Amino acid sequence: MPSETLNLEARIKTLNTVLTEKHDRQTVDEALRAAKGDMSAALESLKGKLPDAALKKVALAHSLAVWSDDRESEGPGSHCFPMAATSCGRSTSGGRRRV
Repeated sequence: MPSETLNLEARIKTLNTVLTEKHDRQTVDEALRAAKGDMSAALESLKGKLPDAALKKVALAHSLAVWSDDRESEGPGSHCFPMAATSCGRSTSGGRRRV
């Protein structure tokens, strides 16, 4: 199914943003594809293949990706939480406030 493939691609891209080593990114890519997107299975298979710090980063990135529904950054101020948008220089409608 195209939407499932797109979601898997987005998730792999998201998870790989936290990894600095190319071989770690490839390992995560392969594990998630082999697990057909099942992150629990992928994390289990990654134990011993990734350094502990990298595994923790991947687990955290996965949690954040689930929380944010895999949305990518939208530029300056995109680090803000939706409920606090006005305190980050954005209006609640998503546009920039004039200061």
